[in-house]
Amino acid sequence: MTAFWDEQAATFDDEPDHGLRDAEVRTAWADLLLPLLPPGPAEVVDLGCGTGSLAVLLAEAGHHVRGVDLAARMVEAAVAKAAAAGVAPSSCRVMPRIRRMRRERPTSCWRGTCSGRCPTRAALGRWVPLLRPGGRCS
Repeated sequence: MTAFWDEQAATFDDEPDHGLRDAEVRTAWADLLLPLLPPGPAEVVDLGCGTGSLAVLLAEAGHHVRGVDLAARMVEAAVAKAAAAGVAPSSCRVMPRIRRMRRERPTSCWRGTCSGRCPTRAALGRWVPLLRPGGRCS
């Protein structure tokens, strides 16, 4: 599975809902996701962040975002996208920290609100208990 997603990384953003390059699509995602989050700055984990489009969108809205993906090339693309958007540590305190990790077996407790593309019911069962009290998965 990792090899498949690594191969997809180079063209992943070509899909309108992946790259969020179109202003209307980007606005639609913001209108969908931002009302689900508590007032900023919330701590957000984007599970399966891919190239980081949603992580960057949420970071630009003032949230502290960690992107998590199992494909190294997706992670590389996400880190580059965050830097290009000015939400990298050198230019902004709001920083999506992109990590490579298996979604189904978290190795650390990430405090905050789980947002993004949660993969399966089984994975949710493992992630939800790791949320801080009052955290939620959308």
